[in-house]
Amino acid sequence: MDKILHSGLENFTAITKEEIIEESKIYVMNPSYPDASTILNDKNTLVISGPPGVGKTTLAKMVCYQYLKDGWSFQAINSLEQGYARINETKPTIFFFDDFLGKIELNRKALVTHESTLATFVRKIQRSNNSKFVLTTRSHIYEEARTLSDNIDSQRFELSKFVLNVGLYTRKIKSHILFNHLSISEISSEHISKLLENDWLRQIVDHKNYNPRVISHMSSENIALPSPQNYPQSILSALENPSLIWEKAFNQLPVNCRHLLITLFFCDEYFGTEVEDLKGYYIPLHRLLSEHYSNQQKPNDFEEAIKVLESGFISISNTKISFVNPSVQDFLKAHLKNDELIFLVLSSATRV
Repeated sequence: MDKILHSGLENFTAITKEEIIEESKIYVMNPSYPDASTILNDKNTLVISGPPGVGKTTLAKMVCYQYLKDGWSFQAINSLEQGYARINETKPTIFFFDDFLGKIELNRKALVTHESTLATFVRKIQRSNNSKFVLTTRSHIYEEARTLSDNIDSQRFELSKFVLNVGLYTRKIKSHILFNHLSISEISSEHISKLLENDWLRQIVDHKNYNPRVISHMSSENIALPSPQNYPQSILSALENPSLIWEKAFNQLPVNCRHLLITLFFCDEYFGTEVEDLKGYYIPLHRLLSEHYSNQQKPNDFEEAIKVLESGFISISNTKISFVNPSVQDFLKAHLKNDELIFLVLSSATRV
């Protein structure tokens, strides 16, 4: 682990390495792992596709973890320029690019601009003896990209693609995922005891919408837990409607925090947004929405919102802010389908 944590200098890569090690503690081995590993070993590239929340990023990280343990250099990237800058034919390196086509919907501009660069980079990796490349994307985004790009629709990508579906998870694996998340959480013994009563565990594990992301969130210490008596039902409710996870939490946030999340939704999703840039976009939007809905404003609303949201909604790395989880963006995309709200957002925009 020491070798893994100290084999790179870049902050983004170092943070991702730490996440890999933490997630290895709760990862449950399943048939997707050897199948994905075989593709990567044979083709040097692996594109993991699937619906939201089924564990694409986790699987990708665990595949990378094996190479890290074997002494390979690791490079997490969020742009192809970073990838090109780090290629070293003399040093075995595995590259990891999460949501390479966009986080919640296809980034068409980036695809048009970089598709030939991506194809060239993939070709170079596939011909290399010392490089591997792991990418993830949501299946609907991948399929849309195929209709627009001959490079994405090429045999090269198809042969490297592995589709992950929650259907691969047996009852035993689902149970193990639930157990692992609960075992490392800070949830009280009273909450867990209630799960053991009656038929709750079977209902959760066998639920038609069972999703590892929901299980992870409902066992997190970053959420406001219901009482132990209501905890089992709250997990079932989240499985019935995953948006409830964020809707309840979002509606309980102070107004200044909600406005900051709305602002961040329209910012750069790949690299995060500089704190000062975000503040510049936030102030006019916050002012207009507050005046329109008669909400009180304070001079330090932005700074207070950052402090509140960092615990569960946003992630801060150096001077950049991004969402802690793509599911937050999924919720906001649905929440923002409101003509009045969109008109106000547009009216306060300081850039296209």
